[in-house]
This record gives sequence, structure tokens and C-alpha cells, in this order.
Amino acid sequence: MKTKIIPISDPNAVSTALEFLRAGELIAFPTDTVYGVGTFAFNGKAAQHIYTVKKRSPDKAIPILLGDISQIPLVAVNLPESALKLAEAFW
Repeated sequence: MKTKIIPISDPNAVSTALEFLRAGELIAFPTDTVYGVGTFAFNGKAAQHIYTVKKRSPDKAIPILLGDISQIPLVAVNLPESALKLAEAFW
């Protein structure tokens, strides 16, 4: 498979990336310091692909980015009230 490079100046860049993500593919994206590799966190096959591509040990967790505080229950349970208050104040 050939890597498809989509410049951010392309008006369809975000929608194209979303198509790849919905298909279970990986995308690379710039951050403030390096490039990240991502996929939808709750697609097990796609998440496993990150481990394979990065040659990452399965005992090393991969960060999951959440869009807002309402998504916390997707990844955590029994959070202390103080953690929720901090999330509400600084999210």
C-alpha cells in the first residue's frame, strides 16, 4: 500500500482523513513538536495496527485523546471527585 500524503491546504484534508479513520486505517498528523500516528481508539484492529507499525511493546499504553469531558467514562471508571473537578475547570 502506498502512503497517501494530503497537504493541510487541501480543502478536503480533514474529511479525507476521517474517511481513512472510519475505514480503520492509520493517519499521521503534525503536532506542535513531532508527528503523531492515530486511529480510532475503540477499533481494536486499528489500535493493534499502531503497535505493529510503531514496533511498540504491547505493555506500553498508547494515549487516547478525548474531545470533551463527557467522553471520560469511555476510558476510565471510579475517578475521584477531585479529578472530575479539575477536568471541568481546565478542559
